[in-house]
Amino acid sequence: MGACGWCEGSGECLTGGSSGPSTGSCTDWRYYSASCTAPDPCQTAAFECGACTAMSACGWCESSGECQTGTSSGPTSTFCSDWRYTSSVCP
Repeated sequence: MGACGWCEGSGECLTGGSSGPSTGSCTDWRYYSASCTAPDPCQTAAFECGACTAMSACGWCESSGECQTGTSSGPTSTFCSDWRYTSSVCP
């Protein structure tokens, strides 16, 4: 992926240049010359604990309400104090 920026209005990291995103528009664009990282596949595939923990290598962070890639020990890229890795511990 090429250079990217953050669009505060949409809450997204998008590819683009110093003048704005490659596609669409953003009135509050913050450009970064570093490469954008690919989204966490777990985060974009499930939006509730049961569906998240049913997927391989995904767990649910109750405090953030997000599905994230991880192991039984916790998420791989962030910290979560209330990590759920199996559906039996979902609320």
